[in-house]
Amino acid sequence: MGKPTRGGGNDRRSRWRTLRLVAVQLVIAVVVLEIALRVIAPRTGIRRLLYQPAATTFYQSLKSIEELLDRSILGFVPHTESYGYVLNAKGLRTTEYIVEKPRDVFRVLAFGDSFTWASGGLPHEQHWPTVLEKKLRGSLGGSVEVLRLGVPATGPDFQFRLWQIEGSRLDPDLVILGFFVGNDFVDHRGRKATKGLREHPMLDLLGDYSFGFRLARNLVRVTRGVAAGHGHGRENDGNTGHDLGGYPIADYSRTFRLDRPTFRREKFMEIEARRMALCLEENNASFEFLLDKVGATLMAFHQEVEDMGGRFVVMVIPDEYQVDPALAQEAAAVQGRVLEEYDLKRPSRRLGEYLNDRSVDVLDLTPEFIRVGGDLRLYRRRDTHWNRSGNRLAADLLDRYLTEDGAGGLEWERPDSISGADFETGDLGGFRGMPGPGGAAGDLTQR
Repeated sequence: MGKPTRGGGNDRRSRWRTLRLVAVQLVIAVVVLEIALRVIAPRTGIRRLLYQPAATTFYQSLKSIEELLDRSILGFVPHTESYGYVLNAKGLRTTEYIVEKPRDVFRVLAFGDSFTWASGGLPHEQHWPTVLEKKLRGSLGGSVEVLRLGVPATGPDFQFRLWQIEGSRLDPDLVILGFFVGNDFVDHRGRKATKGLREHPMLDLLGDYSFGFRLARNLVRVTRGVAAGHGHGRENDGNTGHDLGGYPIADYSRTFRLDRPTFRREKFMEIEARRMALCLEENNASFEFLLDKVGATLMAFHQEVEDMGGRFVVMVIPDEYQVDPALAQEAAAVQGRVLEEYDLKRPSRRLGEYLNDRSVDVLDLTPEFIRVGGDLRLYRRRDTHWNRSGNRLAADLLDRYLTEDGAGGLEWERPDSISGADFETGDLGGFRGMPGPGGAAGDLTQR
């Protein structure tokens, strides 16, 4: 066989030089994109596409509410519209308030994640802090102010720091922390704490360190997972044309579509299946490790509130898989498992035991949501958040717990004569006077 010609060797070397050049250019492009995302994203709506729930995040070095909110997917955006509400001057979805508590006012601070922010975009008047405020005014017979300090996609560490920066200045009589068992154990806890609980460990590890990878991955998730025409309404349209904030937008409740699901069925089941991993016996050690971490934060929160003369209550919010056995069974099948492999009540039960053993007030909504949820739908369709009935039930249970020392249970009866279609199309005439929280029947939308 003859030797290669000089020309053939030059061609191969030329191709290799070209490939190396392309590779170098790709590396440079990736580095530039990574730098650009870290600089630009916190100031734009792109931040929502960089959400990595289990990535370690530290908040204690932050000194202002602006800095703290800038670390969230929300950002610091005063006087913008979010789910039918104009945010106040602090960038929070609550009324404007003064730091000094008015005389003879019973002040309540409600902390938490998206359940305390908007519960899947529910109109302001249907949201549990709003309903609770009205109920407490009746129960206590005086002036009550409930300030909603929830921030979506945050965990207890963030909420504790928000208390230290802002809440501790407001002299509250009562602080309620809404703890959602679906993700508050793992939010911002890092790779070591969430070992065995991540969806795809290697991909999640890349996401911990690369904003560019997070962006690409979350774009794919949104494209594949969000249902067409979902009923959230506007989350935050960037409209800063409001001179004032802290009030609901009048026409939002008329355009909000509760009957439309947020996620496609396959994506929703993937979400629930991933959250149910906390309930597997094989993950018990990881769960107990997370419980200790979360518990330490809640204990510090409790101590600071009590040292200032307030009352601290943890409201344990169940995930829908704990309330709906059919959903849990389907989500388990997604992982090739059967329901008997899970202890679905464990996250709520163990958190309640942990807090009770340390004399922290805790209201676990799980048992009552399971009982009532057998007849009435309490969660939005394929959304993971409560619907209006779930919010009303939570507010009723809180009102009883706070004013009647937890006495009794709510005896709801199913209004069989009323259809879910009537409820969803806004024909509420038949619901007036029917049993249920606030004198109205619950949501009966199909799953």
